[in-house]
Amino acid sequence: ASDSSTAPAGNTTKQAVVVAAAANISSNSSSSSSAVASPKRGLQPAVAPGKPAIVSNSGPQLPLPVPTAYSNVSAPAPFTFKQKGAYKTIEIGCSLPFEGSQKLAGEAVYSALKMAITDLAPKTVPHLNINLTCFNSRCSDIPAYAAVTKFADEGAIAVIGEICSRATVAAAGVANARKIPVISPASTSPSLSQTDYFFRTVPSDRYQGVAAAGLVYRSGVRNVAVVYEDSAYGFGLSFNFIAGFTKDGGNVPVVYSFKLNQGKPADAVAKIKTGVLQNKLDGVFMATNNLTFVADFLVDAKAAKLDNLKYFGGDAIADYTLIYNIGQRPSVLANLTVTSVAPGSMQFVDRFKKFANTKTYNPYAARAYDAMDALLRAYKVAGAPKNGTMIIQQLSKQKFQGVSGMVAFDQYGDAVPSNQSYAYITWNATAGTPIFKGFIAM
Repeated sequence: ASDSSTAPAGNTTKQAVVVAAAANISSNSSSSSSAVASPKRGLQPAVAPGKPAIVSNSGPQLPLPVPTAYSNVSAPAPFTFKQKGAYKTIEIGCSLPFEGSQKLAGEAVYSALKMAITDLAPKTVPHLNINLTCFNSRCSDIPAYAAVTKFADEGAIAVIGEICSRATVAAAGVANARKIPVISPASTSPSLSQTDYFFRTVPSDRYQGVAAAGLVYRSGVRNVAVVYEDSAYGFGLSFNFIAGFTKDGGNVPVVYSFKLNQGKPADAVAKIKTGVLQNKLDGVFMATNNLTFVADFLVDAKAAKLDNLKYFGGDAIADYTLIYNIGQRPSVLANLTVTSVAPGSMQFVDRFKKFANTKTYNPYAARAYDAMDALLRAYKVAGAPKNGTMIIQQLSKQKFQGVSGMVAFDQYGDAVPSNQSYAYITWNATAGTPIFKGFIAM
């Protein structure tokens, strides 16, 4: 996810890719009746129109947790894992949001990292103590930049994070300059697909966008409005969604975009209501990690009597925080379907909830666990002096069955997608719980 297209110096290549993608979408932002042209993408639809999308269907409803108040908070105290006979202590940094709309995701990733160290260190690096030190990035670019700089200064072997792509774009610039690996379990912006010190255990949105487009098209929607945040995550996902949806035969006659913290849900709803009358809109796709905006938008859509539309969104929306933000207000939540990274096995989900002492689960937890697994494996076999350069050489070679599925990286350090990389989720509006419906075949 992402909120800002600016990043500190040292990341000009990634910024150029981001700006170019933004221009391709922004130039099409219009409420006119003409459809957005389909950019060439070199990708096939996730599933050809008319073919079944569900690999396995039905699933458990996840219980709703007790809401937590948001405030300016510090990161958790360092987690130190000591082993008998250890001759050395290594530091692993983590840059995560511990407040704001992605707070729950940050907490889930942090718990998964501790769980992975506890499970895996004794057999992978049995003679090392591990100090996991986290930094509260607030999912923003400047704090993430500062975090990676701090960990590089301290001699950390790597940094695991970020959640939001806007923060990761900044972090990746430091990673390349300081030659320290950064591994994200959640950042999906296509702008991050470079040959450098950045790796991720989630596929790029060039795949999620296509998977979401196929899901929306197969639902029967043909004329969709795209609502996106003008950020690394928002326009990256939107661009690839538009490419996939128009190639499948759909139309995108209405686009509403907004800058960081400047989205006006009522304006978006008004534009969509006009699109229903003028362009026969029958669906909406949202690409933002601003869950306050999404909640208000779904409430305003209900007030505008747009209950007959189908609503869709990207993985950042698959979060309990959305439920908290909606509260008791009437909304079109029951009409919402979102894509999500696959949650991992039920065995892992159950173990995680027990380890973290929580009733809730975030799919990024499995990706975080696998990120730590990949890092420890790579560190174990890295040559002397086991610095960032030696570690990324081994990271790129990792291939193993993780808790989230098969873990492997392509030439850009991106997770290689599979038929079980993406799931889709609906919502039980009465209970306020997400429902796993199945996988989206690639």
